Amino acid sequence: MIQSLSPKDPDSVEFFNWDFTAVLIAGDSIASVVSTVVTSGDSALVLEGSPALSGSLVSQRISGGTLGTEYTVRCRITTTLGETLDLSFSIFVENQ
Repeated sequence: MIQSLSPKDPDSVEFFNWDFTAVLIAGDSIASVVSTVVTSGDSALVLEGSPALSGSLVSQRISGGTLGTEYTVRCRITTTLGETLDLSFSIFVENQ
């Protein structure tokens, strides 16, 4: 599932979040998490550090980006019951 988010300024450094509450089954929890930029022709959008996990919410600090470029950022989790689940969102970089 891909969500659209507000535009991002190329000079901003912001936290973006994925909420896995709706896709985790009862009794399951997140065991591991990886975030990646999966689309775009450049590497100007930077995922800073490792994603942070708090319950079913994953946060990633993101900086940079090229003006006029849309990026898709994916968060892939593995759960304690062995599922692999992805959530993604699109970021459009523009001056704010």
